[in-house]
Amino acid sequence: PWGPEADRAVAEWAAKATGATVTLIEENGTAHTYAGPSADAPVLRLRRRGGDFVPLLLRTPAPAPVPKPKTPTDGSVPGLPGEEEAYELSTLSGTEPQPQPQPHGGTDSDADSDSDGEEDPPIWADPEWLTAVFGPQWNRAPRARLQETSEALHALVEEVAGGRSTRAGLADLIRQVLHLPDRAGVTNQDVLDLGALALEASSDDLATAEDLAVYFVDRQIETRRDALAEETLLRTAEQASAERTPAGQTSPERTPAGRDFTGADRGLPAPDSYLAERSGRVAGQSAPWRNPYLFVAGAAAGGGVEIVTPWRTFVVRDAEEMARIISYDSRRPGGADIVLALPPAFAAQVADLVAGTTARPVWYPLGQAEVATHPTTGAAHLVVHRRAGETGPDWSTPPPPREPGLPGARDLSSDSDSDDGRGSDTDSDSGSTSDGDAEFDRLADQLQWERHTDVLRARPLITRDYEVVDDSGTGVLFTEPGPRTVGEVRAAGTAEGPALVLPHETPETVRTADRPPLHISEDRTVALLSAGDDTTGRGRQVYATRAAIESSSARLAAAGAGVRPAADPSVRVVLAREDGTPGEPLFRVEPRFFTASGASEYAFTRDFARMVAGTDAPPLSHLAFRTPDGTVATAPVNGLHGREVTGTHHLAQGLTEVADGTRNGTDVTPDWAARQVGRDSRFTGGVVGAPTPGEAYGEALRHTQDNALRGPLTRAAARAGVNEYAWAEVGEGYLIQSVSTTNDGGAQLFTHNHAKPGDPVGPHAPYHFAQVVLASEDGSHQITLENETHSRTPIPEEQLDAALDENLDRYDEDRLNALAQESEGRAATVRRDGAAPAEIARLEGFARAARALAAVHEAEHVRWYFTEDRPEHALAQSEVDRARARARDAVRAAAPALDDKDQWFFRAYSKRPGESAHAVNAALLSDRSPAVSNPLTTVALHGHALRPDRRTVRFAEQQHTPSADADENLDALALSLARTGLWNHANGLPLPTVTVTGHGNRSRASGRKRAEAVGKALGERLARLLRTFQDGVPGPHVRLSDFTLTLDAQRVRSA
Repeated sequence: PWGPEADRAVAEWAAKATGATVTLIEENGTAHTYAGPSADAPVLRLRRRGGDFVPLLLRTPAPAPVPKPKTPTDGSVPGLPGEEEAYELSTLSGTEPQPQPQPHGGTDSDADSDSDGEEDPPIWADPEWLTAVFGPQWNRAPRARLQETSEALHALVEEVAGGRSTRAGLADLIRQVLHLPDRAGVTNQDVLDLGALALEASSDDLATAEDLAVYFVDRQIETRRDALAEETLLRTAEQASAERTPAGQTSPERTPAGRDFTGADRGLPAPDSYLAERSGRVAGQSAPWRNPYLFVAGAAAGGGVEIVTPWRTFVVRDAEEMARIISYDSRRPGGADIVLALPPAFAAQVADLVAGTTARPVWYPLGQAEVATHPTTGAAHLVVHRRAGETGPDWSTPPPPREPGLPGARDLSSDSDSDDGRGSDTDSDSGSTSDGDAEFDRLADQLQWERHTDVLRARPLITRDYEVVDDSGTGVLFTEPGPRTVGEVRAAGTAEGPALVLPHETPETVRTADRPPLHISEDRTVALLSAGDDTTGRGRQVYATRAAIESSSARLAAAGAGVRPAADPSVRVVLAREDGTPGEPLFRVEPRFFTASGASEYAFTRDFARMVAGTDAPPLSHLAFRTPDGTVATAPVNGLHGREVTGTHHLAQGLTEVADGTRNGTDVTPDWAARQVGRDSRFTGGVVGAPTPGEAYGEALRHTQDNALRGPLTRAAARAGVNEYAWAEVGEGYLIQSVSTTNDGGAQLFTHNHAKPGDPVGPHAPYHFAQVVLASEDGSHQITLENETHSRTPIPEEQLDAALDENLDRYDEDRLNALAQESEGRAATVRRDGAAPAEIARLEGFARAARALAAVHEAEHVRWYFTEDRPEHALAQSEVDRARARARDAVRAAAPALDDKDQWFFRAYSKRPGESAHAVNAALLSDRSPAVSNPLTTVALHGHALRPDRRTVRFAEQQHTPSADADENLDALALSLARTGLWNHANGLPLPTVTVTGHGNRSRASGRKRAEAVGKALGERLARLLRTFQDGVPGPHVRLSDFTLTLDAQRVRSA
């Protein structure tokens, strides 16, 4: 890791490479000097500022007129005339010797002074002015610097005065530059502080009052004065020296943990919690951040924040200035989250800039925040004040920055130009281009990239601080599919009875006593089993508040979904608050399937999603594109193919072209995305006619330092509402489509994951679906119901052969036939008793396996009659092989493993970085291999269009009432209209229209009657579905009258 020794090595190399005398100033103030080749070599000073290496460049001020000769000067005063600080990040350049200013002495100037003695000197050269502004020791300042500074500062005063007195202009300039509060008056010390600041500034900083005001903030960053002084630091509590410090050693320095700009000295609050106050009631909450570095400041009159230090109080109203103070605080530990206890509106602006600059998570409050002390204990607490009725999280964090933040503490564009008039080309030619310099730049770039990437990693909210109320008495909190093993399995399912050695999966239980970690939502209304610190939770059960369950159930009903969250009130989880009071109970939830069997009936991810989406298993019909501003667009698609959904590869190609600059990124909108999908004119995927941009698209997705396409691709995804910006609501779903590559023959390949270098080449899932069935009360976290078979492997042949051999060694042919007969008898008995079909099938499968094993014994006995040199031996061996193959199939079928269709699971996603459906399934920043390759993630809608979209209702001859055969068509049409209408209404889209055309036999009147009959029957069905779907959903509701139904009639020759 980079440390002080590395800094010293760079400084030593700089002295040799540039011919300068290099002085390295470490963060603790220690100076190390590395001499150049000669005594008159230029001097270069380097200073470490946090993660940046800042050179202090030599500059030569422009010559200035000389004051009256009576002004005392002392050219022998020690110092570094002409030295000025440069904040922008730079390599070691600009160190060549600079011509030093020559004193304007000599006989000519003396004669001129004598001859002009009768003229009054300019105000900026008057000793009275110099004493007032620069103090009584002004004559000890370097002569040229003093002249230049005094003249420039006086010019600013005159400009600000605008015709008023110099005193008035000076006071206004001080208020502006020193950021004085509105109520503060200007003191003599303020005047001297302005003069001291001006002497440290460059000519660029003295160009305007605004530039000097910026320098006031920047100088604090470089010198760690005022706001960034040691006195404003918040530090962790002292350690007990008797316990942690060896004898004879001093206690280690307390770690910096933030800044207190209020001057109240209330101390450092607890880092892992805060208090939320609503209507005078205070509740403890777990903090969403990790390793926080806290900034506390109060609101200033007129906006911004007020910063109180032991030396001055000043106001920062510009968000960019505050962001510089926070971003470039060199005492902030690496890897710390930044927490802003600032006024909410101002904090939100600052947080966005700081996040882009530091590439660290930045948290800001959604209400007034402060550090308060407990009235009895005196302990400091971070408090957020919320209005009554406000729900949801108390803290927020900006999304991952799409643009880089502040370029540096200061961005001085003129620093690349030397004061002797040479341009930037000359300067760049004189800069160092050595290998060491390039390595330094490479390391700095890599560090910046790692910081930006770290923001995107998943940091799920995990807790073990909860209580369990288990009225059932089982002590089981979760169940999980167990590992596949080989062992004894008894036909009766008890400890006694006949047994075979079979592969089997025994479900495992996660017990309450084990105190498993829970992944929880920010509002603590949803929880499920944690799957690790770097990914979201996954399990067969989820826990949620009653409000979250009821709200999600109503939305699933409105979508016509085929599943509901079923709450089990006998097992409840209560998440603890910081103050020890219990929160709302979270009830155990499992899915209730609306299928004929009451259980899952599909294993394949697409078909499972259809089953969850609706009781009629509606097919995938549309992709939806939605942005946070409410813009929505949909595009019809076809998902009947088992590997590709139509339109997805066209969309991936369009996004890739935006990323590489072929297309204009500003054109990307949800409508643009829908048009890209609509370019696919094929009826179904998987056939010729689609692009295969998997390689280019995947390379644009990857998280590598040299990938310049990821930024444009991410911004395009945000504008289209795809990938990490795709957010499905309850009743909707996700489609994660692998974008394929191709071989020389043109075949689609899903084997190469170009989005994740190092991912093994091999089969990947062509696509994956996930349906949202539950959401937290604040909507920021959601639970999906999923099933997938692409990552599951069948029972290996070796395991089956081992089970066969074990059974053949244990039992002879007669014993196996007896086992089969006994199991068949048990199956007949339980069938008569009305047992469940699954129990009957288990016993029959056990009997078939025993008979198949007995057949292997029989075949082997036949083989033993013939020696290997006889032709009958080969025939007998073939029969043995066939018998073993049949036995393997029978053992595989009898193995008591969880069926693929029943291996569904809940999965958690959220709006936090790294926790979207796209980020979790793509797994680009984790060590695990993802199931999908080059993923494109969109919101998927089921059943929003009939296939075909035109239905025919037949009538008997001379009849005007639909026959019973028409019910199926009318029911399907009404269901599609209800599902589509409710979704469109919720998303601000127009409701679908229906045209009913009646055909009359040589009579338009007859056709009109038939159209009216169909319209009436359809309307009754649609009205009934609307009432059912919206039962329990807050209004206003969609009604039948909101749909447009057009009746038409046509006269035909035969109808």
